Amino acid sequence: PTSVATAVNTVMGGIKTPIRIRKDIPLSPEQKTLYAALLKDGLAKYGSAQIKAKEAMTLITKATQIALGEVYDSAGKTVSIPSKPRVDALLDMFEEVEESPLIVAVPFVHTILALAEHLRLLDYRVAVIYGDTPKTSRGEIIKQYQAGMYDFLICHPKTLAHGVTLTRSHTVVWYGPLYDLELY
Repeated sequence: PTSVATAVNTVMGGIKTPIRIRKDIPLSPEQKTLYAALLKDGLAKYGSAQIKAKEAMTLITKATQIALGEVYDSAGKTVSIPSKPRVDALLDMFEEVEESPLIVAVPFVHTILALAEHLRLLDYRVAVIYGDTPKTSRGEIIKQYQAGMYDFLICHPKTLAHGVTLTRSHTVVWYGPLYDLELY
């Protein structure tokens, strides 16, 4: 969960060719500490929050949430973990593609919302589509994205997996791993 992958379509000889780039992103010191504790004991503490993971899939999910900067604690509350290296890597990718709009696929709603808020505070134009986005709003957001009104479209991959054309962007950033190959 410490990498961010991008898929870029380039035109070579008139044929679009996908290029996949994997970037290893370091964890923040807080993330490293929590990650190590969670993997060792199945329990990590951050402030007053307790993060438990007993089963293997829960452990993988919690470790991924920590790596992405937003994790649910044992009480079901979202806890923000500093994740500056990951956000910085996303912004570097935005610059690398000459600030053309990015589609950012994020596997957790709490991470989608926190990332969108963070980018808006940095004065980026951000659209968000996930399960709670009304279907009537989704079409309008996609039209606006296609018209160049946004720098980032942050989405849960399931919401845009089928029947959506997003030709405005040539780059998809997988902000975190997705364990559903059909959606990937």
